[in-house]
Amino acid sequence: MAIYACIPGTFSLLFVLFVIDPFFVSRCEVPAIQVQLIRDHRDEVLHVSFSNDGSMFATCSKDDFVKCWDAQAFPVRRRFQENMKEHGWKYTQWSAFNSSNTLLLVSGVHFGPISTSGELFVFNLEDGFTVQCKVRNKPYDIFGSWLDDQHLFSGNLHWTGAMESCCSLWINTASQHLESERVGVMRRAYKFQNVNGSSLRTLVVARPYGPDDETVLLVFSTGSLTFIPHQIGIKKLKQSEIPFPGAPAHRTLQEALAEHEQQLLEAAAGGQVPDIQYDSIDHILDLDAQIIGLSLSPDQRYLFANCRRWPENAVIADPFQPPPISSEIEIRCFDLQTMEQVPHTYRAHRAYTPSEECFFIFVGVSEDYVASGAENSKGYIWDRKHNITLSSLTHQSVVNCVAFNPADQQQLVTVSDDYTIRVWFSRNRCRQMGLTYVGQKACGVNKSVQCRMDRLETKLETDFLPFFLPDGAFAEEV
Repeated sequence: MAIYACIPGTFSLLFVLFVIDPFFVSRCEVPAIQVQLIRDHRDEVLHVSFSNDGSMFATCSKDDFVKCWDAQAFPVRRRFQENMKEHGWKYTQWSAFNSSNTLLLVSGVHFGPISTSGELFVFNLEDGFTVQCKVRNKPYDIFGSWLDDQHLFSGNLHWTGAMESCCSLWINTASQHLESERVGVMRRAYKFQNVNGSSLRTLVVARPYGPDDETVLLVFSTGSLTFIPHQIGIKKLKQSEIPFPGAPAHRTLQEALAEHEQQLLEAAAGGQVPDIQYDSIDHILDLDAQIIGLSLSPDQRYLFANCRRWPENAVIADPFQPPPISSEIEIRCFDLQTMEQVPHTYRAHRAYTPSEECFFIFVGVSEDYVASGAENSKGYIWDRKHNITLSSLTHQSVVNCVAFNPADQQQLVTVSDDYTIRVWFSRNRCRQMGLTYVGQKACGVNKSVQCRMDRLETKLETDFLPFFLPDGAFAEEV
């Protein structure tokens, strides 16, 4: 790790400080200084994700907007936005950039009081945020995932019994503007069996041996004892054997629907219904805890799971009555090459909602740090190697997600139920940019920002107010 002095002084002073606090140098590089507070969403902000080159980040919210931000500018400015309510969505919940940073995958939830259905949209970042793909996604908390730069996974769920169901994973082409109806744009690839009311959730695609290796892992949360996700399932694939869409289709959509209708008629007449052939799960990691978030390390070798423990030796008699869960959240780490848990557990953050009301709290991982939100109105940053809590990041309500800039781990973004997006720099980064700070807040810059909202336009209209707003306050729209 490079050594930077965050205060004026000599090498001997740095040495003394290092002896007193071995993590002094590291703390100077921790993004713990709030340099910008953005008030652009009108409801709880659920997720934030960075592009792979660190030039942009996207935010999703219960106000039904997805917004894309220019992270290279300071202060950060909005580039694009889309009101997904116009597409029948209840709210946006998750997003991810493709590897070339040209497309943005957005996951959302459909309207309905007990809806489990969702939808995935792909936006083109090089063509004015135009939509070039949309597919069904059920259950919505599969979220979706990029398989490669031009293909993505979606899910579909159908019940096969009172407490059993089948979850199908589909591979979709990111651009579906094709002239020929016989060119496949989506293909069902894998089918997994769900038992005891559970379902596959939080799908992640990992390449733990590097991008040039044949090994591809499908990683997801699931369950066998209760409908609550308490296990991590891993399916091992070979890149050359993945059933990508795109080959000329043998049937048109009308032909496929006609065949399906004929099968239904035969089944109604007493004909034999073929058994479903499920794909196997190669590894199951049982956490004895409720899983509330999954994230990969930058090299995709390590999986980090946010979870809340069950009581020791908990007995589950009814799949729909899961055990109580701990108020202490812990992050566990797993090596995806060995399939073993790494002896690093990160603790400090807390949650209070019961099991049936529990929601996702997403983990952020960089080369040297691990971060997470919490329900106690704080985000937390740990030293990834030593498990030391380095800083807490204050909001006014639940912190749902944190994300490090992949190109600069000294920049972090947090989002919260307090409707805000907060940008954090390290002390070193503040010094390099000429920013002074008191405590955890920068001085002399417009930290509080209100963006003009025009729900009919995606045009950027950002107005930096000449005054600071207290946390929780809103400026009137201009």
